[in-house]
Amino acid sequence: MLKKNERLGRLRLASPKSSSVFFEYGSIRKSEGGKGVAVVISKKTCNTAVKRNLLRRRLYSILRPFIQDSTISKGVIVYPNKKAVSATFKSLESSLHSVFKGKN
Repeated sequence: MLKKNERLGRLRLASPKSSSVFFEYGSIRKSEGGKGVAVVISKKTCNTAVKRNLLRRRLYSILRPFIQDSTISKGVIVYPNKKAVSATFKSLESSLHSVFKGKN
């Protein structure tokens, strides 16, 4: 899991300025609400809480190095799709690495 100060809170999620980037397993919205990461998984994407939390933990562990080396300089909100639930950790990791490689 990420530290509490590395996650975006509910107030910082509602930032009006944002841009979206799509990747193989969902979309990423970059927000002006402050530095941090949030992963939003709806019940429509995955109906059991156990699977939603597993996917959330996987995405947080993939995104942790980007926060620690300051690759992510603004708020990032990840919205995975249904394909992400059945994807392997390595495929999620390679997909997210390709999104954040060289982008600030």
